[in-house]
Amino acid sequence: ATGEVLDALRDLERPRTNWLQGLIVLGFTMLVFVGVRKLSSDAASSIGWLVGVLFLHELGHYVAMRLFGFQDVRMFFLPFLGAAVSGRKLNANGTERAIVALAGPLPGLGLAFVLFAGAVLGAYDSARVATPISMLLGINLFNLLPLAPFDGWLFMNAVLFDRMPRVEAAVRVVGSLGLIAMAIGWGEFFLGLFGAFVLMMTFHTFRVARIGREVGVRLSPADRGTPSIPSHLRE
Repeated sequence: ATGEVLDALRDLERPRTNWLQGLIVLGFTMLVFVGVRKLSSDAASSIGWLVGVLFLHELGHYVAMRLFGFQDVRMFFLPFLGAAVSGRKLNANGTERAIVALAGPLPGLGLAFVLFAGAVLGAYDSARVATPISMLLGINLFNLLPLAPFDGWLFMNAVLFDRMPRVEAAVRVVGSLGLIAMAIGWGEFFLGLFGAFVLMMTFHTFRVARIGREVGVRLSPADRGTPSIPSHLRE
């Protein structure tokens, strides 16, 4: 039975899409994202900067996941919410997952610093880079909040809560309620809907983590070299 479980988990790790399919998904979701944004705003330049900032953020996740051998890695845009990268790796350790989480916001924050320094030194007019700097700082700093499923949460989960499913579930509940509270305060319906979805998924996540621990206990020492819980990243 143990061998069958491990075979099934290895099968899940095999890639199921190619680069062309990934590009098609990225292009289609980007067009939908831009179309939705244009319905609510006529500032084409701001939309362009927003897409660029989100793309840079997700590209950091994408490159890190590729470097660490994640499978079935895809980037896509989410209308009303932003963008995301998904992938799988059964034996991803805490260090790898922590680096993948930080690989999204850190390049954007670094670019914001470079643009700000250039403006201060007089290399160009600060008004020309005010919009990209504010977007780079706002989006990437917001993603560092320790609320599920943002990058700050993924980093904390990889570093602190990897073997504490009850603590992870409690923090997820608090984070979800925080998202819902922000949605109410800002009048952002889709953010609140997202927070409610994360809250509903908390029970499922806790159950999967508990099953993974029980399976790990039943495996032989030789089999424990292949972790039994798939790791995946979403922003």
